[in-house]
Amino acid sequence: MPFDTLLLQPLKPSQIMTFLERMYALKNDGEDAGLQAAERFWQLAGGHAIRAVWDVWRQAGANLDLFWSAETVPEENPAVHALTSWEQDRLWRQVRFNPRNLLRVAMNPYLLFIITALPQIPRNRAQLFQGFLNTLYRREKQAREKRHDANIPVREDWETTLVALATAMQHAAGSDDGAQTALPRSQCPASLTQVLLDFSIDASVLQIKDNAIRFSHQLLQEYLASRVLLDSSRDTSQSANAFWPQSNWWARSGWEVVAEIAAESCGDDREAQTRLIAWLAQANPEVACTVWRHLGRFDLPQPVLAGIAEQWLPRMTDVVREPVANARAAIGNAMGYFGLDTRKGIGLRADGLPDVDWVKIPSGEFIYQNGPHPPLPVFYIARYPVTNIQFQAFIDAGGYQNAAWWQDLAERIQEPEIPEWHEPNVPRESVSWFEAVAFCRWLSAQLGFTVTLPTEQQWERAARGTQGLQYPWGREFRQDFTNCDDSIGRTSAAGIYPHAASPEGVMDLAGNVGEWCLNEYWMPENYQLSGEENRVVRGGSWFDVLDIMRSSERVDVHPDFRSLIIGFRVLCSFPIG
Repeated sequence: MPFDTLLLQPLKPSQIMTFLERMYALKNDGEDAGLQAAERFWQLAGGHAIRAVWDVWRQAGANLDLFWSAETVPEENPAVHALTSWEQDRLWRQVRFNPRNLLRVAMNPYLLFIITALPQIPRNRAQLFQGFLNTLYRREKQAREKRHDANIPVREDWETTLVALATAMQHAAGSDDGAQTALPRSQCPASLTQVLLDFSIDASVLQIKDNAIRFSHQLLQEYLASRVLLDSSRDTSQSANAFWPQSNWWARSGWEVVAEIAAESCGDDREAQTRLIAWLAQANPEVACTVWRHLGRFDLPQPVLAGIAEQWLPRMTDVVREPVANARAAIGNAMGYFGLDTRKGIGLRADGLPDVDWVKIPSGEFIYQNGPHPPLPVFYIARYPVTNIQFQAFIDAGGYQNAAWWQDLAERIQEPEIPEWHEPNVPRESVSWFEAVAFCRWLSAQLGFTVTLPTEQQWERAARGTQGLQYPWGREFRQDFTNCDDSIGRTSAAGIYPHAASPEGVMDLAGNVGEWCLNEYWMPENYQLSGEENRVVRGGSWFDVLDIMRSSERVDVHPDFRSLIIGFRVLCSFPIG
């Protein structure tokens, strides 16, 4: 007779914690069981950072199950949102909705029991799932030996087949959408015999439903596939383009998390980690950079960095070799984090001050809004918006603590907003008009000449030339000439649309981030720095639609408003030195 089966509901986080407490109480005769349970729980959940966020939720009156089931940060009953910071909310969303969070593994009662059987808390996913395989194979082998079942596969054959199956599933997935992959039985490797399949199902490694095979957890699949990636990085004849094809190397292929786990499998072997990163960078610099950051941003050898820069930096602004903006944006992200974006005007000078690339805008009559405008005096405007690394120099110099930069402003901001995106070479966003003015005052004092925000007239002259162009590049809109309308979905490295420069060569005047201007919106002839009247934002952003991209478009925004679509650039009358 067939045995009855029971379908168990996944454990709740509070039940996982209770199980861990009781298990460690049995192991240690109750001594420090609570501390051990909490340590293991938060190690699985995401580490000390997410545990600190939980502490704030707990203080607000939330319970553990709500923390792991809420769709948004609660604003009332309990009022969590009032106590958490923007960064804490971002971290909570990142962990809460991560389909690969190890806490999801622990929701399986049997796998939770295996976790407690491991000799120590794993340092990473690679260690955890290798421990899983070791334990699951041993337990199933012992169970079959007890009932005199001879169908026990050789350990090496079993793992080799699982690796082949995982690799096939990763290739079949085609993209990293967070969903588990299943393969029809007919498409599985021939080495997956019925004996190996039955053993793997009984060991809780594989599952079968409707004649389709899948792993019990996607991370287990990705861990096994990481062995192929790691072996390929050791073989000089193997190219990473097998995993990130040259035709669309910048697109997610499903192997990104696998690459991180492969790096974890290297343990503390810096040579192996470096070899893997260099190998990945040959096909996809952004994935290589992500893996490097995942490993803690250790010092890479200069020849490796030089090779990455030589291959990719020219392509970041080459619309012939890289016609797809998302590809150039991916390169820009990697070059920024690697510290390889050495273009003038993007980073810092040798003395640590922003390296502004001043562009001369000659005097002469021009079209402003709908008619001719008298000539403006010659001025110099920054080729690029102020970048993250440049604004950080202001923060690091005590810009928010020095009252001189905030004198007579209607509002003094106490601390900066954490930007949505952190690459050093992308425009700084989430900056209010007040902060932009304070930055200009600080930079003026450091450089020895007056630096300001541009007036609307100056900004429009730089963007439209003397002929009153609709857009910096011409009279017709070109979707491929600007980062707008969610085309990339975020800010991009400054200047990756060189074909869209203004007549004098100023970059990013349409899209990427909207830019603060000096004057008031309703009375544009008023340039005074006091008052709280709405100021003008020009140029549109990565999020804005076609109409906002026009160089004559005016947008009114309150000066204390911070948004991930607004940044700024600077201007001066004559740069010294």
